[in-house]
Amino acid sequence: MSRTRPRFSRAAVLEGARRSLPVQVAVVPFGLVCGVSAQAQGLSLAEATLMSGLVYAGSAQLLALSHWSSPTPVLAAALASFVVNLRLALMGPVLGPWLDRLRGWRLWASLFVMADQNWAMSVTQMQAGRGDAGFLFGSGALMWVFWVASTAAGHLLGAAMRPPAGHPLFFAALAVFVAILVMMWRGGRDAPAVGRGGGGVPAVRPAAAGNELVYPARGAVRQRRRRVARPSARRPRMTLDPWVLAAIAAMALATFVTRAGGYLLFRAFRPPPPVRAMLGYIPGTLFVSYVAPALAVGGVQQWAGALATAAVMLATRNLALAILGGTAAAGVVWAAG
Repeated sequence: MSRTRPRFSRAAVLEGARRSLPVQVAVVPFGLVCGVSAQAQGLSLAEATLMSGLVYAGSAQLLALSHWSSPTPVLAAALASFVVNLRLALMGPVLGPWLDRLRGWRLWASLFVMADQNWAMSVTQMQAGRGDAGFLFGSGALMWVFWVASTAAGHLLGAAMRPPAGHPLFFAALAVFVAILVMMWRGGRDAPAVGRGGGGVPAVRPAAAGNELVYPARGAVRQRRRRVARPSARRPRMTLDPWVLAAIAAMALATFVTRAGGYLLFRAFRPPPPVRAMLGYIPGTLFVSYVAPALAVGGVQQWAGALATAAVMLATRNLALAILGGTAAAGVVWAAG
C-alpha cells in the first residue's frame, strides 16, 4: 500500500516554494516585459493578467503578442502556444515516478504549474531519491504567483518601463538555466547526451521560443515596431473583450494539452525500460538547448555572465548566489560597453 499511496505532503509543498525563491529573480523581469508588451498591444489590465494566469507560458505569450492584431487572432495564438510549448510534452514523462502516484486535483494542478525551472529542480530532487511530488506543486505555484503579479505590474508601468534590449536584468533568465544545468550535471556519463542537446531538442522546440525566453526584450522591441499597424488607444483597465477572451482560452487549452499530453500518453502506453532510461537524459539536453543558442548568438556580456554563473554555482552550489553573480557580471560588461 505504501508504494501506491500518493506522496503530496504539505512539508514538500513548502520546501518547493522555499527552494524556488532564487528562481523568481528571473521570473520578475520576464513578466514585466510581458506586461509591457500586452499593454502596448492594447490589452486591458484584466486581459493581460488573465492571460498570464491561465496560459502561464512566457515564450508563447510573447510570441502571440508580437503578432497580435485586430481582429484578435484566436487560431494563430492557439497554434503559436501549442508549437512553442511542445517541449513541455517531454517534461511530464520524466517526472512519471512522482506523478504516477497522484490523482485528482493534485495531479492536474501539478501539471498546470510545471514550468522549465521548477521542473528541473524537481528532477534533481527525484534523482536524489526524494519521492514527494508536493515539491513540484509548491515550487510551481509560487512561480505562478510571481509571474502573474509581475505581468500585472508591467502592464501598469506601461510606457514608463522599457529597459533596452541587452539590459542585464534580462540575463537573469539565462543565468537560471546555466545554474540549473550545472546543478544537474552528473559527470562524464552525461556528456554524450548533453553534447547532442543543442542539435536534437530544438527540432521540437522552435528557435523563436528560445529567443523570447532568453531575450524577452526582443519580443517587446519587435512588437513596438509593429505598433504602427494597430491602433494604440488604451482600453479601460478592467474591460474584457470576447474575442480576446476566446484567444486566451484557446492559448490556455493548447498549452495545457502540451503540459499534460506527453505524460498521459506515456502513462497509458507504459513504454519499455530502455525508453524510460532514455528519459533520464532529457533534462540535460533540454537545458543545453536553452543555453547553447543564447551563447551562440550572444556577445561578451552573455559569455561573461554564463561563465560567472557556472563558476559561482560550482564553488557554492547555491542557486541564488549563482544567479546574482552571473547577472552582476553581465551588468559589469553592459555598463562598460
